[in-house]
Amino acid sequence: MHEPLPQDDPRQRQPEITLAREQGWQPKVALREGLRPTIAYFDALLRGESAIAS
Repeated sequence: MHEPLPQDDPRQRQPEITLAREQGWQPKVALREGLRPTIAYFDALLRGESAIAS
């Protein structure tokens, strides 16, 4: 089901959004604000509960 990660795959992603910002894009949700529902979603998923956001 899962394949091993490539040897050069980064363990922690750090997206570079400078180019997007230069094109006028800005995040609509603050990092902490977006992490709350994301963490809740995956927490529910790992506990075997319905992970559908309401």
